[in-house]
Amino acid sequence: MLSLLKDIALPFAILFGLLCIALLFIGKRQDANAQALLGEQLIAVARLSDKTTFTSSGIHKDRGFEEKGPTRYTLHYQYTHPLTSLPFESQANVEKATWDAMQIDQYYQILVSRQDPQLTSLFHGQEFVDGAQLAYRLAALFGVLGLLCVVLRFVASR
Repeated sequence: MLSLLKDIALPFAILFGLLCIALLFIGKRQDANAQALLGEQLIAVARLSDKTTFTSSGIHKDRGFEEKGPTRYTLHYQYTHPLTSLPFESQANVEKATWDAMQIDQYYQILVSRQDPQLTSLFHGQEFVDGAQLAYRLAALFGVLGLLCVVLRFVASR
């Protein structure tokens, strides 16, 4: 059994190491691509804290019925400013499809103005999960798994 562990630990360590390197490269590329698109804005990762709707009343009709006005779909989120590390809260009005897709307590990527940290906007019309952050987390996981395989090989060889 120990011989089998010793034999498979090194190939898995190499595989996890290669996956770690590939994911680090992917994360760095995503960060660089996003920065090239941004110009005078910064990327921040925001946690969606609440979702609200507001429907205004319309004109009162003859027979006592009200016509509903447009519904506003609002996302409320919290983020840390990338340059100052200060916490901020902000909100954004979005379309219903975007509002339905967003989940409370999930993290999304937003754009923050360099001049006014309170001024935020949606990234290309919608917020989305930070792919670079996910790639970096997976790279860390595969790095740890690779190190565990090396330790396992060392322990099995004793």
